[in-house]
Amino acid sequence: MRDIAYKCLNEKCNAIFHGIDLEGICCPLCGDCVVPVGEFEDYFIKDIPSYKSLKKTQLSGNQMVSEKSIEEFRESGMLWLINNLLHIFGWAVVVETDGDKVVRMYPARVKFRGFSEKSNTDGYISVSRYMNDNAEELLKEANE
Repeated sequence: MRDIAYKCLNEKCNAIFHGIDLEGICCPLCGDCVVPVGEFEDYFIKDIPSYKSLKKTQLSGNQMVSEKSIEEFRESGMLWLINNLLHIFGWAVVVETDGDKVVRMYPARVKFRGFSEKSNTDGYISVSRYMNDNAEELLKEANE
C-alpha cells in the first residue's frame, strides 16, 4: 500500500494530509475535492497530519457530532436495534472481532431474519438501559 499526500483544492482551507490510497475522498476539514500530490518518504510524511487525525479534529469541533466507539454502539443495544430493522430488507451491519477487539465493521446482505429469543431479550434490556441512563440528555437535545 502506498502512503500518498493529498492537497485540498479549496483555497481557504488548503489542507494537506496523507493516507493509504484514499481513492474518492474529500477534504476531512471542509469537504471539498482533493488531489494527490505524490508519494513521499516516511520522514516527510511524519510532518503531514493523517486523514484520520484531521477528520477527528473536525468532528471534535462540531457540537452536533460526538464520535463513539463501536464497542459503545454495540453495548448500548443500537447495533441490535438497527440490525432488527435492516433484517426486514435482508441487510445487516456485521461486526468482526478478534477476542474483544473489533477488527472490521461493514454492511452485508443476509439470508436470515431476526435474532434468538436470548439475543432479543438482551437487546431490549440494553436499549432500555441506554434510554434510562440518557433520557434527560436525549430530551434536552430534542428540544434544542
